[in-house]
Amino acid sequence: MHMAASAYATLGRPAAATRLLARAAATGLPNYPMFRGDPLLAPLLSYAPYVRLLERLRKDCEAYKREFGRA
Repeated sequence: MHMAASAYATLGRPAAATRLLARAAATGLPNYPMFRGDPLLAPLLSYAPYVRLLERLRKDCEAYKREFGRA
């Protein structure tokens, strides 16, 4: 799903990309650092639904770090 979302982001289809990334996060890939730092997803950084998804993933990532410690 991440690769397809990257393609959608590159093609200027932020809604489709964000939907796929939200599904990927919900089904086992809640990887905030990857979603935030992937240059192929950079076009989404000004898309409000994607920003909200990143914020939720950031909060989850911080909670995991508090619970399990830094890796």
